[in-house]
Amino acid sequence: MSSKKPRKVYPQEALVATFAKHSISSPSTFLPDQWSSGREPADMIIVIGRALFMFNMKDSKAWLKGVAEENLRQARDRIAEWKLGRQIRGKNEWQSFAVAWDDIDYIHVVSVIDGPHAACLDHPALEQNMDEKVCLCTTLTSDVLRELVVRAGGARDLITLCVSIKGRGILPTQIVKDELANRHVNLIQKAKETFPEAPTSGLRDPHTREPISWFEAYMVSARLLRAGLHADPHSTQLSDLSWNETIPAAAFISQCVRRMEGIRLSPMRSAAFGEQAKYRVVVGSIDAVKVNPSKFRPISEQEGSYFTLLVMVTPAFPNDLLLFNDPPKVLATEMMLQALRG
Repeated sequence: MSSKKPRKVYPQEALVATFAKHSISSPSTFLPDQWSSGREPADMIIVIGRALFMFNMKDSKAWLKGVAEENLRQARDRIAEWKLGRQIRGKNEWQSFAVAWDDIDYIHVVSVIDGPHAACLDHPALEQNMDEKVCLCTTLTSDVLRELVVRAGGARDLITLCVSIKGRGILPTQIVKDELANRHVNLIQKAKETFPEAPTSGLRDPHTREPISWFEAYMVSARLLRAGLHADPHSTQLSDLSWNETIPAAAFISQCVRRMEGIRLSPMRSAAFGEQAKYRVVVGSIDAVKVNPSKFRPISEQEGSYFTLLVMVTPAFPNDLLLFNDPPKVLATEMMLQALRG
């Protein structure tokens, strides 16, 4: 009896799968369909508002700059073809995409390289003869990109990472990974200092079985990041968030939940997070929320928040609910790339 040979999983498929599982920008990430010419626009695409991230990947034993140039040349060619009237189409778990050239104002070209000579490097867009819509051009290794994503980083965290290597020449993978990890850890430490919480919650890590805090529970399970992810019309607002918004919000929620445990009608607490991608978090016992579920909605709308994240504390585990406001006219991702345009 013959067994069916498992289908080969290509590197770009594996990377997209990692994005879909971990990244805050996963609702906006997809594998593009082939054009009629048989060519793919890229190996992976992220679209957030009028900003597009184009990923080209290569695994090669050749020298770094030669492989990077091949990725960048492919991006130039596909951008030129796209500009002539083709659309970049594809779909993911949540939605379908059909992106025309005129739908996009800002492009980040990301060359992803694996191999013995792989490293990280910035490429000034003007020197690469890129279209004027290209604001940032970077080569990263897949290990660096994966490090970002498994920490639930999104498109804006990717931009921050790529800006940090500008003008520094060729950087080894480990240096960039360490800097990325340090930034993430420092943000977590700052959030914990701002919203201190008792060390344990009665919860245990599913792998180590060690006691963990509510903050760790939120970060491990990414409850904050995944809440309402299947809400199609609002995926852009969620994809636009970064560690700067999600980490302090998780710390605030965990502090509130810890204080409200066992209190049937605790006062509702609220705070806004983020300067550009702003949203409001409201935490209360489920009974308190039932009494006045829309108490903070007018405040959220008035301050221009993307949405309100309502966290209801129950005897079992907190429940999340997203209340969306009108989408912003300009997204934080767009603003970051626009500021980098040469």
